[in-house]
Amino acid sequence: MFPNLLNFFLSVYVGGVTLHRWSGYGDDILSPRELVENMCSNEEYAYARKNITNTDVLIVDECSMISAKTVDTIELICRKVRNEELYFGGLQIIFAGDIIS
Repeated sequence: MFPNLLNFFLSVYVGGVTLHRWSGYGDDILSPRELVENMCSNEEYAYARKNITNTDVLIVDECSMISAKTVDTIELICRKVRNEELYFGGLQIIFAGDIIS
């Protein structure tokens, strides 16, 4: 189980990391296709590949603060890195937060 939170300070407190750090998503400079290509081949993304392949359950807090584009890109990254065509590469995702806001 790997807790992911958007708030850096809270994520450190519970032993997790931000979703962007965990997934290697970064700051949205690269297109999703470029990011996936780099993720699968570039050693700069080894930390994120290790996170994605070694995680069985991902807990994402403050889900209302994440854009649909970010979720779609991370879903694609997980599928490609895990080499599995199931959504999120078969990773179990728990989204938490106030979905109304």
